[in-house]
Amino acid sequence: MRKLTGFWRHVVTALSVMLVLFQLYTAGFGVFPDIVQRSVHLFFVLTMLFLLMPANKKKKTDTVPWYDVVLSMICMVCTGYMILIYEKILWDPSQWINSFDKICAVLLTILILEGSRRAVGLTATVAKTSAGALNYTPVAKVTNLTATMEDLKKKGMWFVCADMGGELMYRLNLKGPIGLVVGNEGEGVGKLVKEHCDMVASIPMKGDIDSLNASVAAGVLAYEIVRQRLS
Repeated sequence: MRKLTGFWRHVVTALSVMLVLFQLYTAGFGVFPDIVQRSVHLFFVLTMLFLLMPANKKKKTDTVPWYDVVLSMICMVCTGYMILIYEKILWDPSQWINSFDKICAVLLTILILEGSRRAVGLTATVAKTSAGALNYTPVAKVTNLTATMEDLKKKGMWFVCADMGGELMYRLNLKGPIGLVVGNEGEGVGKLVKEHCDMVASIPMKGDIDSLNASVAAGVLAYEIVRQRLS
């Protein structure tokens, strides 16, 4: 991550404050239409990412190179254009989508992929948080999770995902080669990923608390997998 100073540091600070104000506004007065909401988030996240994260992580500077400024400007133009024409996209996309719309869509796709490539991965902070476990645990980063799951299925692996609406984990056979899928703490496992899983497991809960955070759920299910294998 770049340690910005001077003008660019003020720019990033201003963008961060604007994003916080936008979040507070939507929390107090309601969210905008989906396309507008996501376009605003894309603008802030991608712009700050291109300003803070270098294309080559080995070259860390305290300023922003010209090409990252260009990428930030393209992001601003494309997301701003989406906000302006969102009603046209929603109500009559087949008739009104033109060449510029397609160019914006392609550019945004490229920007999102480049942003994902630059995003913070397994840094020293992550290794410290894992209490050293990262040094002994193989980690693979993939772009398409469902395609990776299908490739692993062909090699004999079964996938089970954590979901409150699934079968109790004690009733499932988790003794074979198992891939455990845990979603985020807001919406859980995505619909498409869940459809590619062979089993859906739930953790028995009592009382008013009906869910656990992602790390705890992963630990409980991992323990159940090990318990079944040792039984």
